[in-house]
Amino acid sequence: MEWHELKTGIFYLHEQAARTEGGRGVIIDKKLVRWQGPPMELGRRRHWEALRGGLGRAEDTLVLGDGIPWIWNLKADRWAEARALLDFWHGSEPLWELGRAQGGGEGAATTAWVESR
Repeated sequence: MEWHELKTGIFYLHEQAARTEGGRGVIIDKKLVRWQGPPMELGRRRHWEALRGGLGRAEDTLVLGDGIPWIWNLKADRWAEARALLDFWHGSEPLWELGRAQGGGEGAATTAWVESR
């Protein structure tokens, strides 16, 4: 058995977002692209699906990523005008590590310090 990285990209329009009766957000229609190969090919395929899904009429675009360089390179290549946003988990992970190192591990003081930031 060997490791194979599967890259995934999702496109949706904000007007395709809705809420359940309980208030949880849901996406009514999204275009999912998976690719096991070079990132730029994923970008080509995702761009095509995004165009098919309405990218041309979007007033604003956002690329959400986990910080890995190929995602930002892909954004620069395909969607240079798009805003870029680091996802919450990957953005907060280093802050929690710093809080644990500073506060002596897990605990209320660490949580308070991190959450205040």
